[in-house]
Amino acid sequence: MQFTKRLASLSLLIALLQAGPSAQTAYNVCDYGAQADGTTLTTKAIQDAIDACHQNGGGQVVFPAGQYLSGTIELRDNVYLVLNGGATLLGSKNIADYEPKYLVIARDAKNIGLLGPGLINGQGDAFWRDKERPYVRPERTIELERCSNVLIRDLQIRNSAAFNIALEECDRVTITGVSIINDRNAPNTDGIDPISSSNVLISDCYIETGDDAICPKSHGTEKPCENLVVTNCVLISDDSAIKCGTRSDGAIRHCSFSNIVIRDTKYGIGFYMKDGGVYEDIQFSNISIETTRRGLERSFGTNSYAIFMDIEKREPSGTLGRIRDIAFSDIHIVTPDGNCLLAGMPEQKIENVAFDNVWMRVTDRTDLSGRRKPRGTRSLTDRATNDCADVLSHWTFAHIDGLTLRNFFIQDETGSAAFERHGVWALNVADFTVDGFRIEQAQPNETLAMIHLQDCRNARLEKTMAGKLSVPFVQILGEATRRISLINNDWSLSAKPLVVGKEIKSKEIFRQGNRVE
Repeated sequence: MQFTKRLASLSLLIALLQAGPSAQTAYNVCDYGAQADGTTLTTKAIQDAIDACHQNGGGQVVFPAGQYLSGTIELRDNVYLVLNGGATLLGSKNIADYEPKYLVIARDAKNIGLLGPGLINGQGDAFWRDKERPYVRPERTIELERCSNVLIRDLQIRNSAAFNIALEECDRVTITGVSIINDRNAPNTDGIDPISSSNVLISDCYIETGDDAICPKSHGTEKPCENLVVTNCVLISDDSAIKCGTRSDGAIRHCSFSNIVIRDTKYGIGFYMKDGGVYEDIQFSNISIETTRRGLERSFGTNSYAIFMDIEKREPSGTLGRIRDIAFSDIHIVTPDGNCLLAGMPEQKIENVAFDNVWMRVTDRTDLSGRRKPRGTRSLTDRATNDCADVLSHWTFAHIDGLTLRNFFIQDETGSAAFERHGVWALNVADFTVDGFRIEQAQPNETLAMIHLQDCRNARLEKTMAGKLSVPFVQILGEATRRISLINNDWSLSAKPLVVGKEIKSKEIFRQGNRVE
């Protein structure tokens, strides 16, 4: 009997949590004078309902079915906006109705939220379509600053003027079941940007944007972006689906991205370190990446990159940041451009990056001659000193300490022999392990080796498998090359499995258990 009572109490608690916060107290915006006709500006009526809810201890501010035109509204402690099915909060097309330039804002608030299944339509194209820069427009659809215990659930967001959701120095945020859709040409329409925020969970979301879909950043060394979990999402982006940076002079750390489908994007996963911060302890697992947004079809344009990681300075007088302890596992890539790029600086290397179980299918190859790496900002127009974007390779690694490639497979289906590529090209990589590597090509290379190592140290190639090739499977060059181990590889089908530069002393190459015939 006692167990039955406890079970009933637990069931009641779960039901209350699933029903949403403060479900027993509701404030209907229409009771405060809001008009649901989509043409009458109802900002004051909505704000009056929010203020009354807050003053009476909190609850839900409810929007029945209809369209509610509004400028800036501000959430208060313990208030949850609830957009019922059929309800739409319309952003005003008049910039004078926004003060500050956000549709929904909360500052220093706790226990707040926005709940669906209704919709927010920012009507953002009214501020940029057929207009010239600089655009005069609302800067955020939802702006939360220094807020805690935030819930955004089952909400639809459409046609933002700029960023959709920005979290500035927030703590304990849950965003789940949210769909965000913008015109792919809409500029700066980031999906969700956690900025110097902690303990953020983003799950079960569909995000399609005209800029980065999910973009963690950090402002200031005292306010890291940390403890971020993103899972079970579909991301489509005109730029980067997942992007760390660019403006981050603090830390982004302790992050997990899993069970994510990335489609029709220019850059799948991007790291842009420019401002002296640190990106560390970040994991990516069970992720499918499709890059179908081609690079700019002009000289010095940029290709698409399934994975891109880069360190440089925004200004010559700036500080070099760090990227370290990054892990990728169970990554599936389909790409028409066929290249990924990870490059540190000679004086500040990327540290400890691991790839485990990676499959890349290349459907076409573009001409990389004259290409430049993406910079993540319009202000940088020169060619960077560590720019390796024109290297003819599917995977390009430069200036890295600690790199592991395990169970790596490249399937190059390109029917043309033009623009051939190395499978892996590595420059100045130390503590480098390749454990299981295979590449299949519809048109075998005629000039380029499958694996090219230049000035690498403490490298170990094990269990790699060569197909029928006339070019070297492994090419090792560079006077700085040291301690290369070649162990248990099957190169029996290759006519020329290994080429070692004359500048390398024989003692630096160790061979054991390799099958060469």
